[in-house]
Amino acid sequence: MWKVITTEVFDDWYNEQSEELQDDILAMLKILREYGPQLGRPYVDTLHDSKFPNMKELRI
Repeated sequence: MWKVITTEVFDDWYNEQSEELQDDILAMLKILREYGPQLGRPYVDTLHDSKFPNMKELRI
């Protein structure tokens, strides 16, 4: 099992979301925690313009 670490910016954004969306986000974070960097589409996608190689976005 992987450890998912969030930032203060994420936490503030998360707390501003509706309860329904928070539930969806939490479900995705649980999947991310299970599979870690091996998680693929449709849950994540590569960010092509990132200065960091292999940077991915979590799709909710």
